[in-house]
Amino acid sequence: MIRTGIQSGRVIVTLETLNSAPDVDTSEWEASADIDFESSGNATLLTWEHDIPDWSFPLTTTPGSYRLRVAANGRGVARDLVIVDEPTEAYLVQIWPQAEQGPFRSVLVRSG
Repeated sequence: MIRTGIQSGRVIVTLETLNSAPDVDTSEWEASADIDFESSGNATLLTWEHDIPDWSFPLTTTPGSYRLRVAANGRGVARDLVIVDEPTEAYLVQIWPQAEQGPFRSVLVRSG
């Protein structure tokens, strides 16, 4: 689950399915976190909103070990608003095949 800063509204999500680990540089993002997970071959990114037309993006189609990174910007911009009309948050979701790396790793790149 990816928790947003806003309660309700749209966010920008970029999804990258990669063949190998990306560069570690996440300096253009306010925060990022990496996790290991085992996929049965059908991991999918889904929307939580019930009033948005149903969409999903396949993350994996092959069973195995993967690394997932989520990077975020703008989570504090509209935190106090109940509904936002225009996106104030952006997320980068990256996934690649990789053997287990160990415990959860979270990185705060810059505060703001």
